[in-house]
Amino acid sequence: MVPPCIFRRRTVEINHLSPLQTSFPDLRIITDRSNRVMAQSTPTSSELVQSLLDHPGSLRAAVGVVIPAYNEEPVIAACLNSLRPFQEAGDPILVVNAASTDRTADIARQAGVWVFQAASTSRGLAVETGVRELMVLEIPLEAVLIVHADMELSPPVRPLLIQALRAHPEAPGGSLGHRIAAPGAVYRLIEWGNWCRARFLQIPYGDQAQFFRPSALPALGGFPRQECLEDLELSLRMRKIGPLIYLNLPVRISARHWQRGIVSATVRNWGTVLRYLARRRFLAQNYPNPVIHTAGEAGKSTEIDPRPG
Repeated sequence: MVPPCIFRRRTVEINHLSPLQTSFPDLRIITDRSNRVMAQSTPTSSELVQSLLDHPGSLRAAVGVVIPAYNEEPVIAACLNSLRPFQEAGDPILVVNAASTDRTADIARQAGVWVFQAASTSRGLAVETGVRELMVLEIPLEAVLIVHADMELSPPVRPLLIQALRAHPEAPGGSLGHRIAAPGAVYRLIEWGNWCRARFLQIPYGDQAQFFRPSALPALGGFPRQECLEDLELSLRMRKIGPLIYLNLPVRISARHWQRGIVSATVRNWGTVLRYLARRRFLAQNYPNPVIHTAGEAGKSTEIDPRPG
């Protein structure tokens, strides 16, 4: 493993990690609706037995995946297909259908993942719903990964994500990074700018595939319950309590966000973020101890300190 690079606020960037050395090709785990282990086949090789002895925690579900989705029929199948390593490992994958009017929910059900219905089209509330549902499942999770429906992940993400979190217990979470599925130097420039923001400022956005430890939720004041910019708020809270991991395993995302105009979309984003940060600072300065309602570890409202990290 390459030693972590330390940047502002001790950002941890991991460019390359050797894959986990053990695999379990002969093991089949049977779960019920709650993903509780009901039965498992007997290992058939001495190598597998030794692997289990060396890595006793490898069998448990390690990563919960939350996918907010609003009218994502054209892309949801490819996204879920890229998550097959998580599904085969028994990880809970939750698609939160944010009042879609197309076949998004049907496609997700056909893929064999959990589908929850949300009352509004808000992405932020959909993510919070998925996180809350994960927390009530009786499954020990090492991480929650937030995946947008237009993302496609590479196969090594799951083992390397787990390995990175175990190697850096001080990190509350981080991001994977992204690549925009479109040619052109301007898109490479956008990727570079977003990489700098996530790496040096420790502010990854949702389209860079954020993840966090469920055990960090109490310190974070729970997952932000807000209609938008929940990804920005999550990053600001995480960097306040520890260094973030930048895994550098970029997900592939569509260029649809910039299709109406790259410059106008970028300027609009900056304006929205700056207004949010200004409002956040104003509240912190004038209301030092407000009650912010968020989804806590058990889905309960929690009082937090929203002052900027």
